[in-house]
Amino acid sequence: MSTATATAAAPRLRPSLPVIVGTGLTGCAISRSLARAGIRHLLVGPPVEGEGSRLGESLNLEGSLDFVDYFPEFKEAYLAKTAVTAHVGERAVRCDLNMQRGRMSSAFYAALGYREPPDAFLHVDRAQVDAAIFRAVAGDPHCEHVDALVEGVDYDADEDRVRRLDLSDGTAVAPITVFDATNHVRAVARHLGL
Repeated sequence: MSTATATAAAPRLRPSLPVIVGTGLTGCAISRSLARAGIRHLLVGPPVEGEGSRLGESLNLEGSLDFVDYFPEFKEAYLAKTAVTAHVGERAVRCDLNMQRGRMSSAFYAALGYREPPDAFLHVDRAQVDAAIFRAVAGDPHCEHVDALVEGVDYDADEDRVRRLDLSDGTAVAPITVFDATNHVRAVARHLGL
């Protein structure tokens, strides 16, 4: 048995639940998925407040469909992308994103498991929506938000299992599973040397 990061005994152990580390859009989407399935979980990270410095995010087809499905109450924050422009050498190429909503399109998206085709690929106004999405998921009765950072990870390499996360609020959790939704920060992965 090996431990990636040596951790001291924490004074208080939180309940054993799935843990999402990261309160950004990825963490909130995972939280919404677990809550929809009726799964209690912890969402660990600082609360998202204010507009922040996010400019926006262009979504691909799956992201556009999933965003509308996961967060329908935030439709005012999406903008339809009508075209994509790319620079190829000395030339600029423009591709129209005309989303046909005919029977073939509907059948294609239904075969992929979506209720209906999207109106368009989306661009999301992150400055407007991130804090509102965080408040919505943190307010769900299946989600317990913990305003803390991961300070230590007890990882069993033989079992490929995170046994404990030590948090900056002085508590620890023995997670059932861990979702590291911290993107480039890699809050859990960096403790494991990944």
